[in-house]
Amino acid sequence: MVPGALAVVIGFGGGRHRIAVIDRDRPHSDGPVPVEEVDEALRTVFGLDLGPYDATWTSHFRINERRARTNRSGRVLLAGDAAHVHSPVGAQGLNLGVQDATNLGWKLAAVVAGRAGEELLDTYAEERRRVCLEVIVATALATRVATARRLPVRAARQLGLRGVARFPGIRRRALARVNGTSHRYRSTAGRRRRGPAGAMVGRRVPDLGLSDGRRLYEVLRSGGFVLVDQGAGSRPPVPDAWDDLVTHLPGRVRGPRGPWLGTELFLVRPDGYCAWAGPRSRAAGDLAVVLPCWAGRRNVPRERAGAWPAG
Repeated sequence: MVPGALAVVIGFGGGRHRIAVIDRDRPHSDGPVPVEEVDEALRTVFGLDLGPYDATWTSHFRINERRARTNRSGRVLLAGDAAHVHSPVGAQGLNLGVQDATNLGWKLAAVVAGRAGEELLDTYAEERRRVCLEVIVATALATRVATARRLPVRAARQLGLRGVARFPGIRRRALARVNGTSHRYRSTAGRRRRGPAGAMVGRRVPDLGLSDGRRLYEVLRSGGFVLVDQGAGSRPPVPDAWDDLVTHLPGRVRGPRGPWLGTELFLVRPDGYCAWAGPRSRAAGDLAVVLPCWAGRRNVPRERAGAWPAG
């Protein structure tokens, strides 16, 4: 492959392939793609003539890097490609859009059901915009590195790829970055505490194994919050107004190494992110503050239940 060019080949079976080519030397065009241009692009990237073929579909594609000013304006909520576009390198667009919807879904349900005020929807815009910006910056950088002509950059690229292939730790971190599970909601974390509890808040909690044989994500399917309790003693006090929205899960959890294995109590939101973590001694006071923020107000007038928020 020549410097400055990038190709992605995906096999569909039956002798059919999708080939995407980025050639920095070729000016962009919105017109149809002639066969001669396809031949030239393939020769440029692969350095050989692929011979006769039947092109089912051809198109020019421009890499755009944009995001909406906000994900919410009154009753209008944006998610997925409507909120952001970026380079396809790393194939992160689908994950980003699905995670937008996952973050928004439970919050929108709480507002429509009348459990929460519409200010909860503002946290969707705040949390996801930072993640969106990180993906746009990362994919733009990855595209420039992948199509770099300068020898030092190309050498560093090859060294990085070897590191990903050779070292499992680097590979896991790179994969978590690409699939979106490593992002942390900084606004949720607030002021960080020291220790495992401080490292958990705002982070996605993996699908931990529970002491009763179930999985954490199985319990989260109910749409409520989950309070994981790995300590000894009586059940932590959950304010009565939110007790029916919180499932208490006592017992040790099993899963990959992480702060969740050393934290006595942690509250998981319906989207799998940690809303609070700490010792039993702080549970009563902290939960009385955290639950109204994330689980909504339970004193919303009955006539508002099920109504769309004004905006």
